[in-house]
Amino acid sequence: MVRCARAALSVGVLLSVAVLAACAGTEEATQNTRAAQARTSVSSVEEFTRENWGELVANPEAHVGALVDIVGQVLSAPESDSDGTYWQMYADPENWEWNTVVGYGDPSFVVAENDYVHVTGTVMGEFEGENAFGARVTAVQVLALSAEVVDCVGHRLTSQSHGDAQPKH
Repeated sequence: MVRCARAALSVGVLLSVAVLAACAGTEEATQNTRAAQARTSVSSVEEFTRENWGELVANPEAHVGALVDIVGQVLSAPESDSDGTYWQMYADPENWEWNTVVGYGDPSFVVAENDYVHVTGTVMGEFEGENAFGARVTAVQVLALSAEVVDCVGHRLTSQSHGDAQPKH
């Protein structure tokens, strides 16, 4: 009898753990699905360009998943690793405003400080970091789907999207 009670208790505990684990996984999956639906919903409605970029800068987190199409000027030397190329740019270079951090999944993309880059992609939220003086800096964070170096009036110098590298003219 004691042996049966222990076996039943063990089975009950195992079932409880399995049910709790399944519930936790289901809750996580539900949250991920809701987040993906929210991003899809936002991105299908919103697109940010020079005309409305100020709205995006004011609250990037409210627009995660929205589409972007912007030309900006690169602030400092870009960085790259095996996953991509990353740079910081002003989306309003004339006024040195609208700080934007861009990640592009092409480690061979060639861009330099002061280049103008046309970026299309998706809002990832707000980037937060420190400048050289230790002050808090925030920026719109963008995952670029395409990027091309252009001159200040938009003439094409290079065009590169994932794996589609073309030489500079």
